[in-house]
Amino acid sequence: MLGNGMYNIPPQTDRYAKFRGSFGPPKLIAQLRIDYVDGSSDLIITDQTWTTSGGPITFSSIYGGEDYDARLEQPAWDKAAFNDSTWTPAEETSDPGGDLFGTSRSAPPIRVAEILQAKQITQRRPGTFHL
Repeated sequence: MLGNGMYNIPPQTDRYAKFRGSFGPPKLIAQLRIDYVDGSSDLIITDQTWTTSGGPITFSSIYGGEDYDARLEQPAWDKAAFNDSTWTPAEETSDPGGDLFGTSRSAPPIRVAEILQAKQITQRRPGTFHL
C-alpha cells in the first residue's frame, strides 16, 4: 500500500494542510534481497509485471488524516493465490534522478527479539478473537 505522506499533498480540502504543492501521485521503486538460512537468496524488484488497484483508503494526508472505506476491501489481496486479473498493470515511470543505488541505507536485519505468549484470549463474538 502506498500513501501520500508528505510526497503528495491532496488538493486543498477543509482539512488542515501545512504544505502547498505536490510531487504527484505516490510511486514506488524497490529492490529487496532476501537471504535464506540455507545460503540461497531471492531478489524482488518492481517492474512491469506488478499490478495495481484502488483500495479501502480513499484519502490520506500527513496532516489531514486518513479515510478508510471497509466496503472497498479486497479480501486476501495480499496472499499468493489472489486473482489480480482485474487489476491494472503498474505504469513505468521515470527514475528520480541521482545515484539511486549509491545512496542506499544499510540497516541491520530484522530479527525476532522476544516472543510474548498471550495470557488470555477472548472471543467476543464468533470468529473475533482478542488477545
